[in-house]
Amino acid sequence: MSKRVFAAISAIAMIFSAFCFTSCEKDPIEGTGQNVTQGVVLPTVKTISVSAMGGNYSVAFEAKDSFTIEKEDPNNIIQSITLVGTPKPTEGAAGKHSLRLKFDKNTAENALSAKIYITVKGYVRTKLVDITQQTKFNDMDEVVKWMDERLRGEYYWLDEYNDKWQNFEFKVVRKDQDSYNKLLETNLFKMATNQMDGGTNSNGRYIYTNVQMIPANEYSSTRAGGEVRYGYGFDILPIVIQIEGGETETRNDDFFAFPVDHVYPNSSAATTGLRRSDLITMVAGNTITASNYASVYSTLATQSSSSLRLEKEDYASGEKATINVSRSQFNANPVAYVGVLGPAGTEDKDVEAWAEINPSGKKIGYISYLSFDHKGDDKLLDAFRTLASKGVEDVIVDLRSNGGGAVSSAVKMSSMLVGEEHVGEVCAKLMRNPKNNLYEPENLNTIYKFRKYEESNESGADLPNLNMMKAYFIVSEYTASASEMVIMALRGVDVATELIGTRTEGKNCGMDVIDKQIGQYYYSFAPITFLNYNAKDFCEYSDGIKPDADFTELTAIYTNRYKANPEGESEEDAALRKSLDWYPIPESPWGNVYNDLALKEAVKRINGTTLFNTGENTRSSESAAGFTPVKAARTFGEMIPLQRISTPHRPLGALVTEEDRQMLAEIEAME
Repeated sequence: MSKRVFAAISAIAMIFSAFCFTSCEKDPIEGTGQNVTQGVVLPTVKTISVSAMGGNYSVAFEAKDSFTIEKEDPNNIIQSITLVGTPKPTEGAAGKHSLRLKFDKNTAENALSAKIYITVKGYVRTKLVDITQQTKFNDMDEVVKWMDERLRGEYYWLDEYNDKWQNFEFKVVRKDQDSYNKLLETNLFKMATNQMDGGTNSNGRYIYTNVQMIPANEYSSTRAGGEVRYGYGFDILPIVIQIEGGETETRNDDFFAFPVDHVYPNSSAATTGLRRSDLITMVAGNTITASNYASVYSTLATQSSSSLRLEKEDYASGEKATINVSRSQFNANPVAYVGVLGPAGTEDKDVEAWAEINPSGKKIGYISYLSFDHKGDDKLLDAFRTLASKGVEDVIVDLRSNGGGAVSSAVKMSSMLVGEEHVGEVCAKLMRNPKNNLYEPENLNTIYKFRKYEESNESGADLPNLNMMKAYFIVSEYTASASEMVIMALRGVDVATELIGTRTEGKNCGMDVIDKQIGQYYYSFAPITFLNYNAKDFCEYSDGIKPDADFTELTAIYTNRYKANPEGESEEDAALRKSLDWYPIPESPWGNVYNDLALKEAVKRINGTTLFNTGENTRSSESAAGFTPVKAARTFGEMIPLQRISTPHRPLGALVTEEDRQMLAEIEAME
């Protein structure tokens, strides 16, 4: 075929095509194509997939005659229907039209559906479009979905959570504990009403609500609390200390260390000679620098590696040693120390020095308690039995390192401190959101009372009781939740308290904890579900509880005094100023009255005196005579607080466990 003949045939074909096109445009309804039925040209897209976020969607069609639009929407996902250019939203005349649909957000767990129908005059009703609205649950990881379900039904601020649900993210890149907790923070930070869920430090805001991943093969032991745990067997404070450098602005010459807060007996760490007040200066052969201290902290806090090589340094002597610790089972007694202070009850044998600190000769009991671990309640009760058997006249409860734990354990400690006349009175009230779906309405708000008996003891034995008219507490910014609950419980029934240290965390809320196995891990999820009130219906301590001997204020006083007259500072005042600034980093082992500033001040206050002379004391002020701080082997620079990492052995919360809920139900049934 010649090019000329081919061109002519092509031209004829184009004319024929143009003719058909204009004919179809003129009267499309008469066509017989698959998109034409019952007097309407159906839209090309016969189904619409609507985002879970909702939004606006358009449907284009053409009708032969006047028509009406109807919807079949059992779940009410269509907010509104509009016919563009017509006065009525569901009625129109013949011609081309655009139907606008507006959809609400889908907060259901499953996808929702709807249908739009059209009836053209002279024809029967026919379906215009099928609609399916997706849900975020379609893409949710199983752990994320479970946590979200609980937050929507139990979170104390669940109203705002549900209102903002569609704005939250629910995808995790990795299925690990850090990723799950980061996702929780990302979403909960978007809320405004939940400011009590968390606090702030130099690193910004943090959230209390958290999830922990526990390997299934370690679950029963790890959750055994005071019985058996896995790890190296030591706790560090979430503070990194500058030990060298500071000469350049880039911090390239800076080196840091982590203070050891406690070492558990019979653990791997204990066998190496590591002890409270030691400094960890190297990890796995690497110095701790500005660029790696955050990751090193995570390594030391979570203790997940099978073994680790550390360099430790004695705070007082500066002596260094390389040690190897391994992840293994150890007894995690939450009672770090218990005894009667002074020559009669401790290793301190200096009778004259003790008489100077405690001139009244009172028998003073001391207990350092690390966490309210309900699995270690037997250790707590044994400690109080020891103090009661010794006939102590006053007691110092050291909660400076106690981030909280089981509410039931806090109630036991409170009951053992106060007199029996308070048995049956309100100890704590846990108030939940009225829409909380974990509890029946009649059990929604839980009231704990001061107890006489150990409720888990089948013999019904009495709890040991110290019958204190006044209790002394050593506290810090790491004192939180269940620890604060004990202090507030005593104040609620007018038992006097005196606090020594720094302002507490201010966690006046707590969690209903539920554990669930998913795959090879147990997930322990602790969302904030209640606020804590005492017998006086007081709950407003989210800014923390201010100590009577406030070391932050005293640090400022002694520092300003030194700056005004450096040459006039006495040796005693210099020692106090340095130890005040150092607190709560330990300078000595537990129970050392002479080298522990907070403990010695507590003993002084029991005797009606104080170590500090501020010029405004109403007490019979004394100088710091007799205070002998440990002399550090080096000069320390900046101390940087770090984000706390939630681990099984360092809870940060007031926790109600499934065991507690079952026990409360049984008590309720008996009453």
